[in-house]
Amino acid sequence: MLAALRWLQKEYCFGERYLLVGHSCGATIAFQVAMIWRGESMLAAAFTKPLGILGVEGIYDLIALRDNHGDAPYYQQMVKNVFGSDEVSLNGHDLEDLQVATPP
Repeated sequence: MLAALRWLQKEYCFGERYLLVGHSCGATIAFQVAMIWRGESMLAAAFTKPLGILGVEGIYDLIALRDNHGDAPYYQQMVKNVFGSDEVSLNGHDLEDLQVATPP
């Protein structure tokens, strides 16, 4: 996703005039990209924030996904393999700290 953003910025020079939009896994990836702007980092400085992010039916709470599917080994394995197994790693991918705007 970051490589695509970099290419698009270079090709079209749209600055902050863009939205990250995704469905399902695409929504999850869009919000994971947004996590780079949570703190001050060299990676965050290399990318301009979007005007907004629209995620539809993505995975937004990894701990809830893991805990709600305790009887399904596939979910346990997927979360562990992709995001790690400790609470600190899983909390690092939570979206609670991001500012969320709701329509008026």
